[in-house]
Amino acid sequence: MSKPPFMFIDDEAISPEQVCEYLQNAGQLETFIEEILGQHAIAKEIQSHPELAPPDEAAEQLLQEFRQSRNLNDDEVFDAWLQQNALDDATLADTLLEQLTLEQLLHHICQPQLQEYFIKRKQQLDQVELSCIVVQEEHLAKELHEQITQENVAFEQIAQQYSLADNRYSGGKIPPVARESLSEDLRTELDAVYPGEVVGPLPIEDSWCLFRLEAVLPAALEGETEIQLQSELFQQWLKERTDAMTVKLEVTQWWYL
Repeated sequence: MSKPPFMFIDDEAISPEQVCEYLQNAGQLETFIEEILGQHAIAKEIQSHPELAPPDEAAEQLLQEFRQSRNLNDDEVFDAWLQQNALDDATLADTLLEQLTLEQLLHHICQPQLQEYFIKRKQQLDQVELSCIVVQEEHLAKELHEQITQENVAFEQIAQQYSLADNRYSGGKIPPVARESLSEDLRTELDAVYPGEVVGPLPIEDSWCLFRLEAVLPAALEGETEIQLQSELFQQWLKERTDAMTVKLEVTQWWYL
């Protein structure tokens, strides 16, 4: 007995074997399977914690909040939006319920570990305000460092006169950046100084740079930082679950473990 087709393209039946072959040829089979494993892990966790799923009566409230947030209060405007997005009320309500369930799941998985994980990651998440001077030659960078630190020439003056970077007109100021986005060498240098002190010169790409630490901006467990850490914890949880799964792909000439 032949297996039912996976899909039809121009009325031509496409078998599961063909789907796997196409995905393999495109280098997407592993990604496809990993996505299935991830969705399966999420579904199993929700099944084992039914309290995470909001009651069906919450759908109407979610729908109203969605319409208000998108300025879709007018029924005609809302109906036109649904048609434009190939949706109906019921499908949209189901999607909103699923999103809320996933938010509840994220909180369930991440919240117990979030504070401890934040403390562990805090030093990398702290931001720093820097000013920089970029020059082509190392010997010039060393001379400029000496002028700033030994001869008390203003960092801003040196930046405007010598720096090759576009920010030289602002005295070399750089918008706040997370410590973890900096190179290891620069992080090490900055760890040893206080605001107002200059480090370098350090090689960056084809240039030599001097940096002045302006300020350290401690991270707080809120806003984008909280969202980032929740995402990291969730991805760790998901990887642990999927790595523990045994997978058999039951199609002819295919065997995936």
